[in-house]
Amino acid sequence: MNQVMLKTQSRNRVQIDLVEKLYESVGKDWSGLSTTFGSPILMSLLVRLERFDAIDRILEREFERFKSDPAETSYLFTLESLAESLVEQGRLSEFEARLASVRTPEERLYLLLGAIVGADYAQRSSGVQAKRKN
Repeated sequence: MNQVMLKTQSRNRVQIDLVEKLYESVGKDWSGLSTTFGSPILMSLLVRLERFDAIDRILEREFERFKSDPAETSYLFTLESLAESLVEQGRLSEFEARLASVRTPEERLYLLLGAIVGADYAQRSSGVQAKRKN
């Protein structure tokens, strides 16, 4: 049991260190971080570490870009990634709050799509874990 706990703590420490290094690399300004290709990974990590302040800053920056150019879809894909992570990690109240606060049908669509994918990930993950126990 102690080994499992130490391994988990070690993994969490590595994740926290990665987020801190990332934060430093963007000049301690989450809004300067590009999420073009790493959005799902970044959102998953930030949700796991409960860094909702960072998520909000990233979303604000992406929304401003989206507002000025509706063809810029990185905001919508970031919303989708966030919803995937929230649902997969069982943060349903946070997901529901985000869903209630959206402004457009497009935002709602991407959040719901992300929730479906996140629920599928969670279900598959729990099925794999159940098989490993048997």
